[in-house]
Amino acid sequence: MKKLAPALVALLVLALPRFTSVSADEGMWVPPAIGKRLPMETLKKMGFELTREQLWSAGPGSLRSAFLQVGSLGESGPLDGYGSASFVSSKGLVVTNHHVAFDALAALSKPEENLIETGFSAATMADERPCRGLGMRITTLYEDVTERMLDGLDKDDDEATRSNVLAENKRALIAEAKEKGFKDVAVEEMLYGLAFYRVAYDTFRDIRMVHAPPRAIGEYGGDIDNWMWPRHTGDYTFLRVYVAPDGSRANYAEENVPYEPDSFLKVSLDGVTAGDFTFIMGYPGSTQRHRSSYSVEYWEDFVLPQQVDGLKSMAANLEEKGRNDEEARIASASDLKSIYNTIKNYEGKIEGLARTHLVAQKRAREMELSKWIKEDPARVAKYGDPFGELADLYANGPVRTGVLQSLANSGALGLYLNAQLAQARGQVPDTAAEGIADQIMAQLVPEGLDAQRERMTKAFSRFWTKKDGWRPAALAGLNVDETEVGAYVAELLPAAWDRSKVVAYLTGADVGETPLAKLGESLFAEFREANMEMRGFGAKIGDVRRRMVAAMEDWTKAAIYPDANLTIRFTYGKVTGYSPKDAVSYDWYTTAEGIIEKNSGVEPFIAPDKVVDLVAKKDWGRYGDKRLGKMVVNFLTDNDITGGNSGSPIMNGRGELIGLAFDGNYEAMTSDYQFQPEITRTINVDIRYVLWCAEKVGGMKRLVDEMTIVAPRMK
Repeated sequence: MKKLAPALVALLVLALPRFTSVSADEGMWVPPAIGKRLPMETLKKMGFELTREQLWSAGPGSLRSAFLQVGSLGESGPLDGYGSASFVSSKGLVVTNHHVAFDALAALSKPEENLIETGFSAATMADERPCRGLGMRITTLYEDVTERMLDGLDKDDDEATRSNVLAENKRALIAEAKEKGFKDVAVEEMLYGLAFYRVAYDTFRDIRMVHAPPRAIGEYGGDIDNWMWPRHTGDYTFLRVYVAPDGSRANYAEENVPYEPDSFLKVSLDGVTAGDFTFIMGYPGSTQRHRSSYSVEYWEDFVLPQQVDGLKSMAANLEEKGRNDEEARIASASDLKSIYNTIKNYEGKIEGLARTHLVAQKRAREMELSKWIKEDPARVAKYGDPFGELADLYANGPVRTGVLQSLANSGALGLYLNAQLAQARGQVPDTAAEGIADQIMAQLVPEGLDAQRERMTKAFSRFWTKKDGWRPAALAGLNVDETEVGAYVAELLPAAWDRSKVVAYLTGADVGETPLAKLGESLFAEFREANMEMRGFGAKIGDVRRRMVAAMEDWTKAAIYPDANLTIRFTYGKVTGYSPKDAVSYDWYTTAEGIIEKNSGVEPFIAPDKVVDLVAKKDWGRYGDKRLGKMVVNFLTDNDITGGNSGSPIMNGRGELIGLAFDGNYEAMTSDYQFQPEITRTINVDIRYVLWCAEKVGGMKRLVDEMTIVAPRMK
């Protein structure tokens, strides 16, 4: 593993404050924390005008039921959430991001009616189209049940005993909530088991497409502008929730009627200006803020680079399939959009982790915390030596397994390992060998020999110079320089591994001793050992991480919010620009003039003619910004979000909708691991631009009329 220079560690230790706490705007706070661990006084000083009950309570007048999670939904299964949304009318009208609803739009598209490119506008409710497989849900219960979950546990219990006790307590808590009428109940573990929350949901199964802008608005700038600022993207789509006539949450049926939500958001036309308070309610997916330096190091050095390589290979295959096949191109559009989005995100993380030296920063902080623990025998008895234990666990667990898995996924070599795994599960009868061979070939060899060699070379090069625990024992004695890896792979793989040899291998036939086969057999033995080590890692890591986080909270005397886990969270901040590097300063907003400046006529910068005409005439209607005399398109805030927050409503201090969160900035892609208040930003589409596009460009005035528009307070 990567070693940190002692001088650098010492310097970082000296630079760290003795007590650390979250920055003013940092945190994805669970609803029960609002007004408690997150004091209302803090929010009020910044400009929050609601009471806790007005934002989150079971009583009338609360905005709680206006906030939705969006996801995939089977005929009867639970929702697989991936985005956020909000109700904006009493008739079940919902607004979210264009990219959150992109799968549904793609599913409704076909070569003769490509709604991805043209957009969609339903002239009446009867014209709204069902989005099969799309679901939404609101959170109906979110309560701290930590004490009840830990009831019956002793601090000396092993992980197996702990797991059994937690499982029994969880079953009881879920059953109790269901007896009270709650549905879709779960108990969520947070902070590695230091906290538990019981949540319940009301799930909607009939969602219909109402209005989506053309791709030239909803995805203006494409992958070039993705994660970047300045931005000029109209990332919005309107949907509607339907229920059965009796109010039950039914699957699509023609007789279903629009749902009438308990609450919905009013829309403000005031806009915002620098320093204005904002807050977001959404469903962030996953962060790793409380992971150790060893975990971040593993992701930076190994996991993220490996995933980028794999995703690029997948994207190339999909692009090739759709090159001369319009139907295949439409079918793969959603997957490609997601893949390219993830690639850019991961590459930004890799770049940001290296630039900020986050591993070194965390290691330095851990050294200070470890020193603090060891200064007091009582603290040693309570917390042990978590960082020493983590160093040992990561040295013997995920690194070795991860390297071997990388090789197992590197084309032809993976055929050996997969065939051996199939054999290890029991003798493979001749009758089954053909089918297993087909599965192995389809999974690992979709590309040609050159692509296989390239993939293997990348896999080998990724760990070749990592001398400490990275090189498999099967390669330990091999004297190959990093520059010679490609030549070595060419010797291993002089020809593509064919299906007949896979069948022969599975049935125990002699396929000859090639260098590749010999290496595969050696790696397989090591692979089994590594899997055993990973089981040990999994059994121990939870306890160590709990002690680490508990010690951190005790040491800093600061409230620690749980990492994101797709449950609803509250995050607050302000409107502000940022300076990503020396001599570069970004303003907090972009305008429609920037659309024209970028309008090169070459994808992805081809603005619709109607947008160009309206901008040229400065025809903003009532949606222009009175202070600027311009149409604001996107704006920046320092709210704390991550994937899953896409489509989240961003609101002013009165709880009125001012925009939709749709992206983060490239310079802060490491925000899943650390929040940097000076550069971490949320990119939002201004709700006034959304309404302008819907009404003036899309002809959907009926939607605007359906919403409750708050008369501008600013003159």
